[in-house]
Amino acid sequence: MLVLLTALRSTKGRDLLTNRNNRENNAQFLEEGRYKNWLMLLDTLLQWDSWLTSDVMLRHDVKRSLKKHRWIMYLIKKIGRRQRGMKLKLLKFHAIMHMSDDIFYFGVPMNYDTGPMEAGHKPVKVAAKVTQKKEDTFEKQTNQRLMEKHMLNLALEEIEGRPLWSYASGYRHLRSPELQQPSSTIGGAQYMVQYNDNVAKYEMVLMSNTVRKEAMKVEQDYINWLANLQNKIQQWGETLIIYSVHHRQGVIFRASPNYLGEVWRDWVLIDWGPPLNKLPSKIYGFLDLRFLPEDNNVEHGGYAGIEPAIYAIVEYATYQKNIDANFSSALFMPIKTEVGQIRQQRVTKLRLYLADVEAFVDPITVVPDIGGPANAYFHCKSRDDWRKDFIEFLHQPHEAEHDTDDDDSDGHDEDSDDPFA
Repeated sequence: MLVLLTALRSTKGRDLLTNRNNRENNAQFLEEGRYKNWLMLLDTLLQWDSWLTSDVMLRHDVKRSLKKHRWIMYLIKKIGRRQRGMKLKLLKFHAIMHMSDDIFYFGVPMNYDTGPMEAGHKPVKVAAKVTQKKEDTFEKQTNQRLMEKHMLNLALEEIEGRPLWSYASGYRHLRSPELQQPSSTIGGAQYMVQYNDNVAKYEMVLMSNTVRKEAMKVEQDYINWLANLQNKIQQWGETLIIYSVHHRQGVIFRASPNYLGEVWRDWVLIDWGPPLNKLPSKIYGFLDLRFLPEDNNVEHGGYAGIEPAIYAIVEYATYQKNIDANFSSALFMPIKTEVGQIRQQRVTKLRLYLADVEAFVDPITVVPDIGGPANAYFHCKSRDDWRKDFIEFLHQPHEAEHDTDDDDSDGHDEDSDDPFA
């Protein structure tokens, strides 16, 4: 559903489904409000799914869901009409009517979800892959690999400070000081910028012990930006090293020109302070500039005097307003990166900035707007926000659903003291 919603929300998807030259296949989306309704339906179903996986549900919210589930069924019937087979005369569709009661009886759906049982197969599959796969010894070897893996896990727990005789005290790692990892570090593959006389330009190369250093295929604008910074700080005798990984409070941020053979650039929400405040930013790399003196006058990356710290090289994006309501989604927020120039649907001039890693707020999910401008993206809300949006939907008045009472009534009275009345 998320992939389908992404396709519908993209410029290319919208153009394909509303192309009047192909009206026969796209007639349903050309009708007034139909495209908007499909976006609303997918938004609601994804938000609903996130709420159903909650660890805790308020009794009041579950009580409100009695009628809201009927409204969701109404949306599915009116918007996503099933034309084949039994249409929506299905047990799974009817079971939605009983979901609220089931939650009252048995607790949150995660209590009786079949996912843990399905996940229980994974260790066995892993163990089976490292056997000889002979029919007569397959089961015995699989059991042996399972036991070995279990023993190794117990040994790792003891190394972490949780020996077998301390299990009753609860799950808690008591790391020794020498095993503790800093909460914020940079590392990964390291790169540098150097001038190539043969091609008369700067190139980015991987720092290694090999004699031959192949140049990375990244934007020349980015390389020149780094070379400019390198020339400004060379007075302190330090080589500018570009790191590709930043570990922060258990989260890995990756920005590599060649990770598994491809360019990998994570997105992060950064608090830039007023007037920009929190904005999505794409990470190009990391720099350790803690060697700079406090009173330096280096002007680069938005700084007039760079403070000694660990920085991320980023381009930030701003949220777009005045979006056509007929093609908007509650889960996708359109954004555009700040760029210097776009030619032939490609960004030809980047605008890069230095951002202190201490300003990182949260990792975020961003997808490109396929078919849109080269600097257009969508910031997808987190699943926690989906859940919050659905709870807000639960708290909305029921007046909008009154027109479904005649054919979808379930006999529940929300104001009754008995939740099963």
